[in-house]
Amino acid sequence: MNAYKLIAYLFICGVPLLLAISCRKDAPSLDEPRPVFGDPVTKPKGQPVGDAVSTVIDARGGTLWFHGAVRLEIPPGAVEQLTAFGIQPITNTLDEASPYPAFRLTPEGTHFKKPIQVSFLYEPETGGHPQTRMVAFQNDKGIWCGVSTALDETQRQLTVETTHFSDWVWFDLLSLRKDRESVGAGGTVSLKLLQQQIGEMHI
Repeated sequence: MNAYKLIAYLFICGVPLLLAISCRKDAPSLDEPRPVFGDPVTKPKGQPVGDAVSTVIDARGGTLWFHGAVRLEIPPGAVEQLTAFGIQPITNTLDEASPYPAFRLTPEGTHFKKPIQVSFLYEPETGGHPQTRMVAFQNDKGIWCGVSTALDETQRQLTVETTHFSDWVWFDLLSLRKDRESVGAGGTVSLKLLQQQIGEMHI
């Protein structure tokens, strides 16, 4: 059984059990993303690692892209007046070993009147298995929270809906990490199966 099949097998067998012990949230609000499972992972906020993109969108709605990697779809009525939207790549503090950045979505602290669709696109050569992927955001206490994520393998896209912005990232629930990139004849490579832990949302 190859590495990706192993990950998929463990995901199918193990994740439903984890979902069965989903975190609870005090005073639940229907218009906020709900966490999926896990123990809190408190991390510092990421730092900018490149140029941001931005645009101004009014009550008619609109779209903002970050170089084919992240897309915001703002529906009509989400905001009532001209609002500056932005996508800023930042360091990935959920998984420091990941080659992929997280993204700060702005304006932060604004409650949108309709859910905004946030989509992350991944390349065909991206390692791991698509069915083990999820999107998470970092709340104001530094805790990364997983949210229900729609996967479109044909479009290589992960999509969530939210009524608030903060720092967001996609990640693999399960992943294989090797201790070296290459090895000579007779050498060995150590593989480690990692499971990402995501915390409940605190308000």
